[in-house]
Amino acid sequence: MQQEEKLTAHQVIRNFISKYAKPAGFFFIAILIVFVIIQIVGVANDKKNVKATLAIEDIQSRYVQTLQENENATFDTVQPYIEELNGVIVKYPKLYAGRRALFLKGDIYYRFDKFQEAAGVFSDFAGKFQDSYLAPICIANTGACYEKMGKPAEAEAEYLKIYNSYRGEYALMPKVIFALGRLNETNGKYADAEKYYQMITDDYSDSNFSLYAQDRIILMKAKGLLN
Repeated sequence: MQQEEKLTAHQVIRNFISKYAKPAGFFFIAILIVFVIIQIVGVANDKKNVKATLAIEDIQSRYVQTLQENENATFDTVQPYIEELNGVIVKYPKLYAGRRALFLKGDIYYRFDKFQEAAGVFSDFAGKFQDSYLAPICIANTGACYEKMGKPAEAEAEYLKIYNSYRGEYALMPKVIFALGRLNETNGKYADAEKYYQMITDDYSDSNFSLYAQDRIILMKAKGLLN
């Protein structure tokens, strides 16, 4: 009797398949549907990226051509490009094209001495895209804008952001540190200026800014500004 009740391994497997065949089938169908949706979304995103990139390429190409054809171009001449860039920024805020449009917008403002507007754009970029390789460049550009506006304290604060956050990865760090030294020297903080200049000669001896820094230290000592 016990022998009759005992199922063979083949029967156990067959019963299992019979019991779970439909749920398993639905599961794999669901997986397939999700995969198809992912592929469709991926293709749509690729098309969107291509469209966005073509848009910013076209704007930048026409902007550069305008500058080449008109050496006396004014901000009014290029302002229509600002409006076009705003359209890309709004439509593609998270895509590469949107970031590139935002950066170009800041560059246009800076080129035509709209330093307040440029500082706002570059600061906006650095705040939104901190992981971008352009982030420290935008912070440096913001500092340069403040210098142009005669705001050394604000400029120094921007350069310090790069010094504190991107010291090991920003290729133009010697330039940033030199700017910190220069601002301190201009403000009469000669000991602080020497500290930054010396940092360049110690840590970035291969940089051209190392020579500039040495010259500034020698000059300050010659003037009796350092102990």
